[in-house]
Amino acid sequence: MQKLFFFLIAFLILGTKVSFAQTSDFDTKGKDFWITFPPNFHGSGTDDDNDFLYIYISADTPTEGTISFPGMKDVKFAISTAQPLYAYKLPYSNYELVGAGDSEQPSPRAFHITAKNEVTVYGLSKAEKTSDAFLAFPTDVLGTNYYVMSYNSDNKQDKSKNNTPSQFAVIATENSTSITITLPPKVANSRLRGPQTRTITLNKGQTYLLQANPETND
Repeated sequence: MQKLFFFLIAFLILGTKVSFAQTSDFDTKGKDFWITFPPNFHGSGTDDDNDFLYIYISADTPTEGTISFPGMKDVKFAISTAQPLYAYKLPYSNYELVGAGDSEQPSPRAFHITAKNEVTVYGLSKAEKTSDAFLAFPTDVLGTNYYVMSYNSDNKQDKSKNNTPSQFAVIATENSTSITITLPPKVANSRLRGPQTRTITLNKGQTYLLQANPETND
């Protein structure tokens, strides 16, 4: 069975729990990572001095590596004893998942990070009024069964204003990865396809974003 990575950040969907792969040598250091950035709340709707994405990479020993993203020139990074932390900053547009365009369909918006020696990877989605950070897990500790926990969506009576739905994203780390998403009965209602169970197939590096319907406050 293919392994996959549930990427959890900010407003996650559905009121359950989350579990991760369990191995005897489980840790968060590795040489291969896949990450994505789900939608954040950007008040202006455009890039500005306050809204950016950050990828932080640290290592105990000197190493080199690469950050890849579809359509972007590969970024080479190096970590030394004198500089054990590498920081990569980029604008959120074109790199962050878009709720209106990437919801409930395969999307290529995922970063692939590889290194010669083990590293630890962190991500930060920073906006003027909301920031979300995460610790990434390497592919060698990922599993095949996950639960997601979340807060309810922040729905608003005034439909002309922005809302912040609960959400999660999945990244496939292998081709032809079949994923089944089951929403809790009488609780969940996705923005586009309602509460039904759905099975999707993703190829390596593809993401799948699911957002709750904010009008139901699920």
